[in-house]
Amino acid sequence: MARNIADIRRLMTDAFAANEDVVKAYGLNPSKTYDEQFSKVSIESLLFWSFSAGIAKLETIYDDHRREVSELIVASEPHTLFWYSNRAKSYLHGFSLKPYSDEFDTAGASDDDLAKAHIVRYAVASEYQDTVYLKVAGVDEAGAPVVLSESVLSGIRSYIAQIKDAGVAVRVISAPGDDLDLSLDIYMQPSLLLDSGLPSEDRHREIRKVVERNTTSLPFDGVFRPSDLVVALSQVAGVESSVVTSASSSASGEDDWKEFTGFHRPSSGYYKIRSLSIAYKPYEPFNSI
Repeated sequence: MARNIADIRRLMTDAFAANEDVVKAYGLNPSKTYDEQFSKVSIESLLFWSFSAGIAKLETIYDDHRREVSELIVASEPHTLFWYSNRAKSYLHGFSLKPYSDEFDTAGASDDDLAKAHIVRYAVASEYQDTVYLKVAGVDEAGAPVVLSESVLSGIRSYIAQIKDAGVAVRVISAPGDDLDLSLDIYMQPSLLLDSGLPSEDRHREIRKVVERNTTSLPFDGVFRPSDLVVALSQVAGVESSVVTSASSSASGEDDWKEFTGFHRPSSGYYKIRSLSIAYKPYEPFNSI
């Protein structure tokens, strides 16, 4: 951002008055400022003013050039699915668009105001049968996706309707996380299992965290692969083998459960674990011969 002439001049004169060689040559008092020791119409002051004005003008030209280039880049950017998801993340709730523009009018807004208005933290676009489906979500205190309110969705839909390509059907969706039911068999070193057949509470919590990290903490609209969970569990000390015996999912609030094996993508873009069943078993490969 371009600086004003006064700020540039002050930096130059402060450095000038603090220079040891200048102090000796001019017989200056180091405890006084430049303006206290030089006339405003002195040769030095006029030179500093000229240099400052030139630098300020040059920085203004740079700013104008940067803005023009940015506008050209935005105008020439192809409206791909990635563009739609990025525009959704740029939505500012409570702000209006500039006339004949897809940019929000943020004049007078503070950084805190803009941070609060950036409600859409997760967004991904896909296309099916000539319709662009735009999944969006907010974020909770833990950084996990959350469903957006109807008032916010109404604003996003209005915003997308104004900036989208003519003739393109766009459906904006924000839904609660898909319910996920998992059942696992985890084989552990026998010495780590208590008389109850369970591991210690700390180890059990560690295993649950691994499961949650590989399900509810996937990238937004990411694909869950049970095989990835098995690999992640193998990194836990004491876990020798694991098997996902059952995995099923349903859209939140619906009774449309679908069991899957190889992979699955949540319709809402993210999961919420409804049920997690873990059966701990001793790892005894030699006893199976």
